[in-house]
Amino acid sequence: MSWKAFSVRRYLLLGTLLLTSCQTGSQDLYTVVRVGDGDTLTLLDNRQKQMRVRLFGIDAPERGQPYGKVATKRLRELTKGGVRLKEHSKDQYGRILADVYNAQGEWLNLKMVQEGMAWHFTRYSQDPELARAELNARARGLGLWEQSRPQAPWDYRRNAR
Repeated sequence: MSWKAFSVRRYLLLGTLLLTSCQTGSQDLYTVVRVGDGDTLTLLDNRQKQMRVRLFGIDAPERGQPYGKVATKRLRELTKGGVRLKEHSKDQYGRILADVYNAQGEWLNLKMVQEGMAWHFTRYSQDPELARAELNARARGLGLWEQSRPQAPWDYRRNAR
């Protein structure tokens, strides 16, 4: 193989790797400055501006609910090294709705549901992986599913009004 052909192949491989890595979303590693609850983060962008992010497709217990503080603590642990985002849109409060990945590449939206720290928020997400994760966590009695009748956060918020 000629040096030129080798060089072209090397650049094609590098380009493919770069494109594949970009598919997980932003390559910026954001610093987490606050974990509001089990599905909401405050981050610093590269200009040191704060931005609020909500994990898309999940809903964690509110702080006043059983498992609310546990879910918040778990999300804090999972985001210690910073996070990357794959943005979907913004919600009515101006928060970025995103798939959130920690520095190790774990999809935290899924991880929180798998561990029983959050519900799959089917009102806004039809993701089959999140749905399976919730069914599995329920069946295994993980996290909030160890309760006999956990109250969904959207019901809790509605009753609190």
